[in-house]
Amino acid sequence: MKVSYGTDVGVVRNDNQDSVFTHMFTDDCGLFIVADGMGGHLGGKTASSMAIDIISHSITDRFKMNFTPAEINHLMIEAVVKANTEIYRKSLEDTNLEGMGTTLVVMIIKDKMLYTVSVGDSRAYVCNGVRMYQITIDHSLVADLISKGVISDEEAKEHPQKNVITRAVGSEEDVECDYFETALDSGNVVLACSDGLHNLVSDREIAMVLSDDSDEPAQKLISLANERGGNDNITVVTVKIS
Repeated sequence: MKVSYGTDVGVVRNDNQDSVFTHMFTDDCGLFIVADGMGGHLGGKTASSMAIDIISHSITDRFKMNFTPAEINHLMIEAVVKANTEIYRKSLEDTNLEGMGTTLVVMIIKDKMLYTVSVGDSRAYVCNGVRMYQITIDHSLVADLISKGVISDEEAKEHPQKNVITRAVGSEEDVECDYFETALDSGNVVLACSDGLHNLVSDREIAMVLSDDSDEPAQKLISLANERGGNDNITVVTVKIS
């Protein structure tokens, strides 16, 4: 697998509340995490950093190459629940961190299978040639309105509450995660990103960057989002399947 990743404060914000983590167990098996914090300068960064730290350690300390899909599922969900509990407890102990939380995409790639856990509106995609397939489902107000037929995809882009998320890690005592298993083919590119990318760069444009076989696709995508205004922090992980 060929991995590229990066995180950037963007053009408008003064601080970066996103966090990112990558770890290769073997040449063709790895763990990848993107977290987008919320709750102000201190709270957002604390929440995303805590999520990355807790989940990465929980998984890397216990992951085994002979794990079944069911065992991988259990390991990933348990790690996210642990992070939620500790972040929520921390927010109750420190008034400066009240209300903090983070979106989350956790991916394990093993034996050409993608295992994904998500909370919030950070996304995971698979790019097949010039086509993008969104794996995760946004936990956001506008996504709910789209699913109910209240607004269209185009209307969602300009909706005044487009940044309101309906689930986050650490914002409540309990967390509800989505879990996905996706078969991969050679040549596929897996992408995880915060909304600082997908709010500004279309799926088609992302696919064009991922399909051109460049050395640093993550940095190219971050630069493209910044060229479009960079109004949020931008975090990207790409994994090309060999």
